[in-house]
Amino acid sequence: MTGYTLVEIAQILGATILGEHEGWVTDFSIDTRSIGIHNRTLFFAIKTDLADGHDYVQIAAEKGLNCAIVQREIPG
Repeated sequence: MTGYTLVEIAQILGATILGEHEGWVTDFSIDTRSIGIHNRTLFFAIKTDLADGHDYVQIAAEKGLNCAIVQREIPG
């Protein structure tokens, strides 16, 4: 499979993994409307002047996403 493990991504970013950390990431997204969101997509919750991606993490999870890069705790 072509992609990265969550452990590899966390090491590259200096991030902490919360919860499950098995599996591969083969796609990346910053938009929950993106075609192809599935359980191998890593969602980046980016905050801009127009929107805060953290507000969309739950929507992404409902679409089958199971991992996200966030800067703050997400309820739920």
